Amino acid sequence: MYHDMDDLIDVCVGHMANDRFTPEQVRAYMKGLLPKLDYWKRYTNLAGAEKFEEFKHQLIDEINALHVEGMPKVAVSCFSFTTFDRMVALFPDAEQIAEMKCASQRFPVYKVRYHDVELALYLSGVGAPQCVGQQEEIYALGAECLVLFGTCGVLDRNIADCAIILPDAAMRDEGTSYHYAPPSDEIPVNVHHAGLFRSLLE
Repeated sequence: MYHDMDDLIDVCVGHMANDRFTPEQVRAYMKGLLPKLDYWKRYTNLAGAEKFEEFKHQLIDEINALHVEGMPKVAVSCFSFTTFDRMVALFPDAEQIAEMKCASQRFPVYKVRYHDVELALYLSGVGAPQCVGQQEEIYALGAECLVLFGTCGVLDRNIADCAIILPDAAMRDEGTSYHYAPPSDEIPVNVHHAGLFRSLLE
């Protein structure tokens, strides 16, 4: 997490310095680059750190105001639009209660009832930034728990086609997760619920 340009440069130096570029070279490059970006131009126009913090809190308040009355506490999402369409079709009484947007697409949020439990259904965008941005928004809308599933290929021929896989770790080859957790090559997943998932599938 960074609070000003110097903090961000320190983060970049830690990740970008290598055998080809010294920390001093990276620092000089970032000091020349960052002030040219609109984000940091806005920082300057807002008169520095204090005003910029106020601006960020204003944005957070606007996001929190997205809360939808009657939003289910549990949301379920997947990445395949074919799977999502099939899932929504299972509920003839599905009601659209919200809509999330990005620059190129709209993502409706549906409210359904399954075994007397209300659920919110939405299609996740592909790619970590968009997927995580939607997760932030679905929580702002009022959800408290998210069940997210997808599809994948495997290298182990002993895993049957269409088998259900419960991962216990994920490779971090993107950049989004580094905004939420300390740097590492892998991150544990399903730490608290793996046993419950297995019991439901047995």
